[in-house]
This record gives sequence, structure tokens and C-alpha cells, in this order.
Amino acid sequence: MTITKAAVRAAAHLGDPFPENYERVWQETWGHLAPHVRQVYVGHVLFTLGCHGDITVIDWDFELPDGMALEGSPWFHTDLHDQVWEWLQQKNLLRGGIWRFDGTFERLKNGKSRWRGKVRPMRVAYRFSDRRPKKSSTRSAGG
Repeated sequence: MTITKAAVRAAAHLGDPFPENYERVWQETWGHLAPHVRQVYVGHVLFTLGCHGDITVIDWDFELPDGMALEGSPWFHTDLHDQVWEWLQQKNLLRGGIWRFDGTFERLKNGKSRWRGKVRPMRVAYRFSDRRPKKSSTRSAGG
């Protein structure tokens, strides 16, 4: 059994020196949800880097050409969040922004993942005009 990075992280987080236990439980519980190896999924990821540095995946959707959807799993969760971090670092994206990746995801035999596509910024529009933040007035000191 190959022990994945996701299992090692979970074991380390809980102070357990045996990541193989996590991998075995994950395989038995969520193995049917794991991304198929060497299958190319087409889709998107919508994510943000908050003003306090928190990374949030807002939405994602991937499917095979035959329409079979990729389900969430511990392996995909780890791959997705590692990749979002890579995009933020590579592109030096600013805090407070929202971005969208459009492209493909592929799980490789060695347990790593391959992402191909483009990351682009998204425009934000206020849905309710009465809730738009008010512009701060500039007052001169001593005025």
C-alpha cells in the first residue's frame, strides 16, 4: 500500500506515528471516491485569498469526458489545497482577491497530481447597491 501525503499530514496533525493506519482507513472508507489514476478531469476551481491571508476554495467541479463527476476525497482535498497554494505563490496573487482556474486535473501513478490550465482574476460586483461599502470621507486635521 502506498502512503499518500494526505495520510502523513493527518497522522502528524494528530501525533500518530503510523500514517499507514490512516491510509488503510481512507482506502476502506473513501477509496471509491478517489480520483482515477491517469484519467484527465476537466473543470474549474474558484478560490480566494482573504485579507487576513486565509485561503478559501469557494467552488470546484471536475468531470471526465464521459460526464462522470469527480467526488470529494481526502486525496483530492490535499491535491486541491496544495495546488491553490502553489498558484498563489507562483503568481504572487494579492490578498482580498478572487480567482478562477479553468483547465484539467490528473492524478498520476506516483501519487502526485498534474494541473493544466489558466488562473485568472474574477471581478466582484455588489449584488445589493444599498449594502455597498460607503466611501470614507477625507477630513483635514484640525479642520
